[in-house]
Amino acid sequence: MKFVWFCNNYLRIKLCDAINQISEGQEIACAFPELRCTFGDRSLVPDISVLVFRPKQEPVIFARSDRLPVLGGIDLEMSPNQIFNWLKMKRIATD
Repeated sequence: MKFVWFCNNYLRIKLCDAINQISEGQEIACAFPELRCTFGDRSLVPDISVLVFRPKQEPVIFARSDRLPVLGGIDLEMSPNQIFNWLKMKRIATD
């Protein structure tokens, strides 16, 4: 099991490095492994987070059914509620 964890971690770091080599110097974006994202009282930790540089833009807070922005050209509508509903773990009944 340690080998599988090592491979996953290694690939995650290599992918972040590759993204950062191309985008960080040009101030396009920056990739982070396992960056905790907190929305209100809930958090998630994706394998990789890519933050895009947007100078002079104030942070925007999204909640519940607010429509989240996605990359241009992708026909997709998402909300914080949808994301957290997808991430909920199913409860296993114990007798």
